[in-house]
Formats: sequence, C-alpha cells, structure tokens
Amino acid sequence: MTNVFSIIFSVCCVLFACSSKNKATREQLIGEWEFETFEPAGSLSPKAKNNLEDAITTNKGIRLIFGADGSFYSSYDPDQKPSQFVFIPGNQQVVTLGDTSKIILLDEKWMKLYRNKVSPVAVFKRIK
Repeated sequence: MTNVFSIIFSVCCVLFACSSKNKATREQLIGEWEFETFEPAGSLSPKAKNNLEDAITTNKGIRLIFGADGSFYSSYDPDQKPSQFVFIPGNQQVVTLGDTSKIILLDEKWMKLYRNKVSPVAVFKRIK
C-alpha cells in the first residue's frame, strides 16, 4: 500500500511541476517584445492567405513594452501615451488598451497571444 501511495504521490508531483512550469507569470511578461508573425487558426483561402501576409508585413517590427510598474506601450501608434496592462494569472490573459488576449506561450524568448476565434495568433520575440 505504501508503494502505491508513493507512486501516486510521485506522479502527482511530476504533473504539478509540469503544469506550473507552463504557466505564464507577470514577471515573464515584463520587457520589450517585437512582432514576428501571425499564425493562422486553420486553413486559409488564397485571399485570406494574402490578407494575412499583408497584415504580417504591416505589423512587422511593432514593439510592445510591458513595464514592471504595470505600464504598457505599443509602437503601433507613435502618438499613444503609455497606459496600464493587467495580467490575469488564473486565466493566463493580459489586458491592454481594453483588449483581452489569452497567453498561449510565454517564455524567455517568445510570446504568443490569441484574441478570438477569428483572429490569428500573434507571435512576438523578446528583444529586451
């Protein structure tokens, strides 16, 4: 019985460690990120593929800055004044400028954000 308990306990520890490792944290979000690409949610028609390629070209190089003080800035609109962001850890979401995005991936090099079913996943690379 002790061996069965030990095995179950070990498996639970491994599963907990793996799941907590994949959870994004506010600290991981802090820094400067540069737009790399969009990943489509599914297969695309030729016209939709062209639209996606245009959107990638248009957004290339846009930077998002998340400050440790909760400030947020996007280079998309150079006239934009810094605002605030909210990180929602339980739902793995970030709210910026009134938009809520689900954090699909967040590690030391990459961030992937998903807004909704009709939007592609936005991929950002950490630059600072």
